[in-house]
Amino acid sequence: MNSLTIKQFIKLTFNTFCFLIILALLNPVFAAEVNGQNLENYKVNLSVKDATVIEVLEDIEDQTGFSFVYDRKIKRLGRTYDLTYQNVSLRSILELIAKDAQLTFKRINQTISIDVKPKVPQRVVEVLFKTVTGKVTDENGVPLPGATVLEKGTLNGTTTDFDGNFTMDVADDAILEISYLGYNTSEVTVQGVDSIEVQLTQDATQLDDVVVVGYGVQRKSDVTGAIGSLKSESFNKGVVANPGQLLQGKIAGVNVSTVSGEPGASQNIIIRGVGSLRSGTTPLFVIDGFVIDNSPTGVASNPFNFINPQDIESIDVLKDASAAAIYGARAANGVIVITTKKGKSGKTEMNLSVSTAISSIANELDVFSADEFRQQVVAVGGILNDQGANTDWQDELTRTGITKNINFSMSGAINDKFSYFVSTGLDDQEGVFNNSSFKRYSGRVNLTQKALDGRFNVDFNLTASRLINERPDINSIVPDMLQLNPTIPALTDGEPTFLDERLNPILRNQLYLDEANNNLILANIAPSFEIVKGLTYKLNLGIDYSTTNRDVQFEPYVLLEGFEEGELETTTTINTNTLVENTLTIKKQSLNKNSLNWKDLQITE
Repeated sequence: MNSLTIKQFIKLTFNTFCFLIILALLNPVFAAEVNGQNLENYKVNLSVKDATVIEVLEDIEDQTGFSFVYDRKIKRLGRTYDLTYQNVSLRSILELIAKDAQLTFKRINQTISIDVKPKVPQRVVEVLFKTVTGKVTDENGVPLPGATVLEKGTLNGTTTDFDGNFTMDVADDAILEISYLGYNTSEVTVQGVDSIEVQLTQDATQLDDVVVVGYGVQRKSDVTGAIGSLKSESFNKGVVANPGQLLQGKIAGVNVSTVSGEPGASQNIIIRGVGSLRSGTTPLFVIDGFVIDNSPTGVASNPFNFINPQDIESIDVLKDASAAAIYGARAANGVIVITTKKGKSGKTEMNLSVSTAISSIANELDVFSADEFRQQVVAVGGILNDQGANTDWQDELTRTGITKNINFSMSGAINDKFSYFVSTGLDDQEGVFNNSSFKRYSGRVNLTQKALDGRFNVDFNLTASRLINERPDINSIVPDMLQLNPTIPALTDGEPTFLDERLNPILRNQLYLDEANNNLILANIAPSFEIVKGLTYKLNLGIDYSTTNRDVQFEPYVLLEGFEEGELETTTTINTNTLVENTLTIKKQSLNKNSLNWKDLQITE
């Protein structure tokens, strides 16, 4: 190959490389222009006759690349269209369909969602998003993995990766909230920018916070173990049924998931992964110094439903070997230390809170309607038993659950020697299934008495609660509402329609009862005396008593074979746990640092 050919080859290679670089740099610009186009800029050609809404939308999807999202209500629209348009804007077509079929269209990037909402002022709405990338570091430029990035005022969020980077789609004028445990939250606007870098500053006030560590307390700055601490002002807001929901998503390394949507359902709380293969994943719970027994209560529900979340002041999570050093093998899955509220000096404080929430099935299962059922049975050659009704059994057997929560508390102190906190509460939850509910009646008394210039202290804590849990025959209700003939009327002359070969599920709910009543008392008294300065003896006496009566009853029904005889099963479960604990604490202040070091000697009987 001569020198001229080599030069030409090098020049061609260089030009090709430059072209590819320019194309790569312009690619995000091209993509942004496509995402940023309005619906007016998309032109479509339509020529359809007797086409349903779904068929028109499918034709538009093929021409434009948009994806339409809708539920089964849209599929059941009986309207048909004869449309002939050439080079017309997509927005005009959607507005025509929206006005005629009483629909609303909402575009987010390349997805258009559809809903049935008559009498709305604007039927076609465009929400243009853009992609924002960023990096989160500390004051020294060190990446912060796991930092939370949230679009302010929405639930749109993400977390940073190992290198502190994140990518998310947000509105053009969005404000991002970046937070990380132990650092101040920062707010950044993304209007006009596609990439941001955020430096978080350390929250110095958190270093002086006091956390509960086993049989004592320490300042956060002095703790060497892995401990997560959550104060009441940082708890999850809204209608909260149990302590697990307070810390859900709040502490790194703690995963909280609900087993089911049933009222009072149990939760899986896993601290730093699975720590034991044979003893489950449930951590050890300590409430005001009393170690709770995780024994079953006789019903498949959360054993910590008896605690009113409104009474909790703070939650500390011990996540590493330091927990085992204090509590032994019981702490293999970590320890959750719950401290309830105490009276504070000053005026008597009274608080009343009332809240209401609703719950419903997010997405019903897509089953045949009565008309679709009639068509499909005939299409497959089956024998149609058409009783002339149009019944949606999912609607008949479910409901919109209403949750009511009422709490009242009173607290105060007298001359810094006596403090009190008294509370009572009602939590009434309805499940989405009929005959599904959970009620909690709770009361709490916390007293603290000091004497001998603070050398002698007595703490008294009492919790009393009554839990009522009602459950439907879930093993029969779910198959019934998915399998029953939708042409059968649910009621005939105001009574459940009689079925020849099976029990009407509405009648089943009237005959079936599964109710559990749990009564629990948790009490402990802890006198302590400072023998000499820095040396304190503490005696902790407590009892945890729980009794559960569960009745599972099926009343007799003589009109259907196999149900002539009723049945009743009664189960009583009693749990008793006592505590006698002697603790000798040496409190020593370091000479060269203004901090406290703790040494505890525990003797337990």
